[in-house]
Amino acid sequence: MKNICFFCGDITQCGGTERISILLANEWAKQAGVKVVFCSLTESNSEPYFDLDSRVRHFRMFKRNIPFKLFLLPIIFKLFLFLRREKISILIDVDVILSAASVFAALPLGVKWISWEHFHFHENLGCRLRDYARKLAKRFASAIVV
Repeated sequence: MKNICFFCGDITQCGGTERISILLANEWAKQAGVKVVFCSLTESNSEPYFDLDSRVRHFRMFKRNIPFKLFLLPIIFKLFLFLRREKISILIDVDVILSAASVFAALPLGVKWISWEHFHFHENLGCRLRDYARKLAKRFASAIVV
């Protein structure tokens, strides 16, 4: 069985990355032998904005929004435990900044890790952690999707 996890900020939002992530998840969930889950940092709504196949489950790490940089260690720990509990074989970061946590949670478990980049290399949206996360993804990710 192939267990795929999309790691995102909030899968219940109505943005383009959420829409495409859900479209991919729904398609993969139709295949035999594939289990797909979403692990969000938080969820502002009880259900995703876009239609999610009933075979795809979604979880949240925290009940409220948290500052990513300040909660990096708890995020890594919770993600590690989640990946191990769900027996995830492929982890997909829906934003490259999440690579700052994924690298430390996925690699010790031997999980294949895909970092998904939505901006050009020199755009960090004012966050230097994004630059660091890109370097981690470049060096350690199984693949980078742009």
